[in-house]
Amino acid sequence: MTNGLRARFSGMVSERHSGGLRRNLISAMKKLIPLEDRSGRGFNRASAILASALVLWLLCMGLFYVWTRMQLVELGYEIAALEKKNEELKKRQRELSVEMASLQSPSELEKQARKRAGLVFPAVGRVVHVP
Repeated sequence: MTNGLRARFSGMVSERHSGGLRRNLISAMKKLIPLEDRSGRGFNRASAILASALVLWLLCMGLFYVWTRMQLVELGYEIAALEKKNEELKKRQRELSVEMASLQSPSELEKQARKRAGLVFPAVGRVVHVP
């Protein structure tokens, strides 16, 4: 090392032991974090509370906006699912009404009676009239 660097290094070591490093850090922090604005007035508690309230209000409004958009998307999906189910139910209703109409026709009833129950029209001599 050169003589200039040795002198700086030895000076830093001696300041560290004497507490000078702490003083240097405190003065650097004071320069970086000003406690007064340019007009010389200090920041008061009311302005800090007002700024905090404004930030909190903006945060709440942002969260509310995001929440409402999420609810809107969720409701959109729910509406789409319900519309699809509605169409399926309408289709099933049409199928059932056609089936009901075909089952109520006399020719279909006669065919089903012969097929399922084995029923037939009786012969002419087998019919007994009750007075």
